[in-house]
Amino acid sequence: MGRRAYPEAAYHFEQAIRSAPAYVEARHGYGVVLALMQSYTRAVGELETAVRLAPDRSSARVDLADVLATLGRLDEARREYTAAIRLDPANREARAGLAALGRKGG
Repeated sequence: MGRRAYPEAAYHFEQAIRSAPAYVEARHGYGVVLALMQSYTRAVGELETAVRLAPDRSSARVDLADVLATLGRLDEARREYTAAIRLDPANREARAGLAALGRKGG
């Protein structure tokens, strides 16, 4: 997806969420698009909502952790990576994220 498509994607996710506020996939996707648009605070909010709606979804936890790490909220990121690993011990993205945090020393 090219950068120019992000606002359009965001618009469609917003419409889906308006229609169905508990639509986890839309919340998750919207959070990712917001992060790609560097709207990190809003991304965290959407991804936290996705995690709250589907706490067993490791991919949403990893994406939330990635954004939290970007914001320097390392303890929170570590908590989300760890939760994702508990849910899916083979989750390579979560393990790589957790290892990267270890290298940051945070």
